[in-house]
Amino acid sequence: MRVELKWLHGARKRPVPAHYACTISFENPPMQLYSAVLHFPEQVRTWAELELVVVKDLIIPDGVFYITEGGRVVAEAYKIGGQSCT
Repeated sequence: MRVELKWLHGARKRPVPAHYACTISFENPPMQLYSAVLHFPEQVRTWAELELVVVKDLIIPDGVFYITEGGRVVAEAYKIGGQSCT
């Protein structure tokens, strides 16, 4: 599923790698976390392909969800193109 990302200013200390292992949450502050990998094209870091690691059939709701590192939110994410799940 393709997602658009809005990185929170100062939330990350290092550049985001091309394949970024993270967790996602539907609440802020994060409660339930899901393992995911963001796959970025080239040097673009404003959108990515989201791959869920464990729960492959999780339905991603419309609206914002959060990219987290541990319990810390580092970005807001939005689905692109109405895809409902991975």
